[in-house]
Amino acid sequence: MKLKYYFHIHHEILVESLTEPLKNRIKYIKEEKPEDEIELRLRLIKPVKGKLPSEFIKADQTWVKACQARDKASQAWDKASQAWAKANQARVKAYQASDKACQARDKASQAWDKANLVWAKASQASDKASQAWDKANQARVKAYQASDKACQARDKASQVRYLADRAWVKAYQDNIPALEKLHKVECGCGWSSERSTIFTKVNGLEK
Repeated sequence: MKLKYYFHIHHEILVESLTEPLKNRIKYIKEEKPEDEIELRLRLIKPVKGKLPSEFIKADQTWVKACQARDKASQAWDKASQAWAKANQARVKAYQASDKACQARDKASQAWDKANLVWAKASQASDKASQAWDKANQARVKAYQASDKACQARDKASQVRYLADRAWVKAYQDNIPALEKLHKVECGCGWSSERSTIFTKVNGLEK
């Protein structure tokens, strides 16, 4: 996995990899961040040129993979949930048709002597509607099972991501001295290691 690393993608993190195109982050900063922060944020986003600690890179790659797996599982769960909802609507509709047909059958039964043929047709409609309801219910159950399976996969992926996130944080903290050393050579801005932010007096915007 080839990742690109930058300084100050987020103001509270010294070094991290890109998880989306850089232009997306720049657009977000311009549109969502306070006006007095924009110039500094954009100016301090710089690509890392030197070699980063292998422990940090390994933990970061694991975290990125876990995020991708969780996103994929979430998409599968969303798709399964939509299928379940659609199947459930079909089941309700089939049930309503079955109930309506049953009412028509009962009414026709009361007038059996006068409308035997009507009752027979209504009975057939009721049977047909009941079969449709059964089919719709089976589809609903199947969709629910798929949704549940996808949900479990999403939860499992979330747990993996959580563990990867903890590993990333540890690797990041353990390698702060090396990261700051590289930062001093390649960026050299007034980053505050005590407060973990670019918003410092040295950088011209203290918060």
